[in-house]
Amino acid sequence: MRGAPNLHGLDLSGAETADLTVLAHLANLRYLALGRQQWTTLLDHGKVPPAPAAVRLAGDDVTFDDALALASRVGLDTGDALHVAGSL
Repeated sequence: MRGAPNLHGLDLSGAETADLTVLAHLANLRYLALGRQQWTTLLDHGKVPPAPAAVRLAGDDVTFDDALALASRVGLDTGDALHVAGSL
């Protein structure tokens, strides 16, 4: 993947990947989708790409709170992620 420096989006959630730490070198990567264990591996090694604009936690058992926690952990602003609409 280092040979694709202009890659902007990547979904590896269904892939078997040996070394996710290579993703840290993709400076132009803005969207990344991974499964729970893949994110854990990446975050535990401190190898999140430098400037994500959006991330996705893939999986059948993922909750909204799980997704917000992940977004926050990778440095995305989640302050406006949820708006409660007033009554009509």
